[in-house]
Amino acid sequence: MHQLCYAYCNIKLRNLALIELREHQTSTVKQAQQAHMSNVRNVCVVLPTGAGKTFVIAELTRIARQSGGLSIVFAHRDVLLGQISNALCVMQLHHSIYAAKKTVSEITTENQQNHGDSYFSETANIIVASVDTFIARMKKGQTDHLAQSVTHWFMDETHHVLADNKWGRCVSQFINAKGVGVTATPIRSDGKGLGRDSDGVFDHLIVGSNMGELIKRGYLSTYKIYVPPTRLDVSNVKVTSSGDYNQKQLAKESDNSDITGDAVEHYLRICPGQQAITFCVNIEHSQHVADEFNRHGVNSVALSSKTPAAERARCIRDFKAGRITNLVNCDLFGEGFDVPAVVACIMLRKTKSYSLFKQQFGRALRVIDGKAHGILIDHVNNVPDMMNEYKLAHPHEDPMWTLDRRSRRASSDDGSRPEGVVCVECSAYFIPANKSTVTCPECQHVETDDERLNREKDFQAKAGTLIELDTGFVDQVLAERAKVDTPMHVFAQRMQNAPSIVRHSSINNHAKRQHAQAQLRREIQRWCATAATRNQWDVTITQSEFDRVFGVNIFTAQTLSERESITLTERIKSHEQR
Repeated sequence: MHQLCYAYCNIKLRNLALIELREHQTSTVKQAQQAHMSNVRNVCVVLPTGAGKTFVIAELTRIARQSGGLSIVFAHRDVLLGQISNALCVMQLHHSIYAAKKTVSEITTENQQNHGDSYFSETANIIVASVDTFIARMKKGQTDHLAQSVTHWFMDETHHVLADNKWGRCVSQFINAKGVGVTATPIRSDGKGLGRDSDGVFDHLIVGSNMGELIKRGYLSTYKIYVPPTRLDVSNVKVTSSGDYNQKQLAKESDNSDITGDAVEHYLRICPGQQAITFCVNIEHSQHVADEFNRHGVNSVALSSKTPAAERARCIRDFKAGRITNLVNCDLFGEGFDVPAVVACIMLRKTKSYSLFKQQFGRALRVIDGKAHGILIDHVNNVPDMMNEYKLAHPHEDPMWTLDRRSRRASSDDGSRPEGVVCVECSAYFIPANKSTVTCPECQHVETDDERLNREKDFQAKAGTLIELDTGFVDQVLAERAKVDTPMHVFAQRMQNAPSIVRHSSINNHAKRQHAQAQLRREIQRWCATAATRNQWDVTITQSEFDRVFGVNIFTAQTLSERESITLTERIKSHEQR
């Protein structure tokens, strides 16, 4: 029965009764129920891509139905509405659908074909609603009767929900209802929080599972990652108020024949003939990429939300049947879309959105017969950038989830996080098992000393630390350091005409600063000597690494005040102990 519990199974569910949930789904449902019984009003549930979030929602809806109340399930895309409706059909739950007439017709027709019954009923006490359709009906006063009668609401992809946006407005009118929102990533690019005390509507957070646990249990596949050298330059691409790149500017930089050619070349080298999904920036970019793949014999099709539903459904059927090899898309197969035949995910869209990155990454992790592992080919450096931004040890890991607003990332790193390596021979991305001898697990290439030094310089350059100090800055630092190092008798002589209290206080402070600086400089020297010896770094790399780890270069450190010197000394000692 376990193999029948998801919408992506390759059989008709015509005569199947209630499904059997997996342990992480059952546990998540129980935790949400317990939270509601403890008078928690709105619960945010975190389940990774591929964990079966839709069926968790369907099960909670089934339980809510038993209480006799009215439940409403929201989603903001037609494909998500269809998946929710399908899950309710699997559980044999009748429901109505608030969406465009064409969408309702398409969903009910597909349900009839798959289940022998559409399970559609205008009078059912379960409503599946499009966010946009519901908002439109709200404006016309057509949902006023639901304000007091709805007892439970559920929301898919709930990281969209803020109190003052359309998602939040949909649920705000249900004054008697308890809510559950489900997402793989409760984090927003704009830094806003989903909690009621921040910017959202939720009172409690439940983490039902994570990618690592599901990979260990065999519910998600293992993976390999390749990060070829990127030709994409985003230095002139603006970041919008949403926290992600300006799409028009990004498309202009991304729709490059060299980048597209690299994508085709690396696909043919790494996983030729394997089913793939390629993520692009916009419709035009998608079409150009699909054309180039087709030109090289890889049967590809460009799809988007603008593609007619019937054509999109036909292409997906052809993809599942193996008649199409590569689905090239923009903003279509990220959120909640189940395409089980995928082996490879090709990233051609640079993003600052952790949610978008994780959803796209998850496309390659669905388990199917004959699939040894998922493959991610990242042409835009999303993997290294996300791991650095969120301090992750492995790509499948997540940061510590919270409903609060996202605080600014710390400017320094304590060095405890293992650094990923991109093989210069085959572009495989991996975490070295042995730092002293870095060997690629894919092609067995052993990193040379020159390659290692270049990698360290590249890493520091990306962190903004491997820079040449301009002459003016150096002169200022040297002048300030000369003040710190002024001998006591010289300093005392300079202060001889100052009032007695000022003179004694200044001399005392100068002595304390010199003493603190002497201790700090010994610790800096010890740290640099140890790091250079252990890692076989030259002077430039060692100095830059000190800057990266502690957030201050060694020259400026020699001009710090007594208090600042003592603080930095303790940080260095603590780092050495770790």
